[in-house]
Amino acid sequence: MTEQDVKQMIIENMKKMGLGEEATSQIENNWGQMKAMGMTNIDFSSTTTYHFLKSGWANDTASESKTKMMGMNLNVNSNTKILSRNWK
Repeated sequence: MTEQDVKQMIIENMKKMGLGEEATSQIENNWGQMKAMGMTNIDFSSTTTYHFLKSGWANDTASESKTKMMGMNLNVNSNTKILSRNWK
């Protein structure tokens, strides 16, 4: 992504979260300062492990994702297991 793409994505997501024009204009006006502080980078990594039954159907998954954006670290871990099924 280009710098302009990242800037636009951040602004659009802020608008979707309900932040007003004042907050988004601050991003626009202070972009250079944010860039100098390293707050304009977005790093994302994710790993998902799937376990399948002998029949080929998924039995469970384990997922871990890490996002670093605007000075914030967001870690999301999820485990999903099928407890009931109607196939053989």
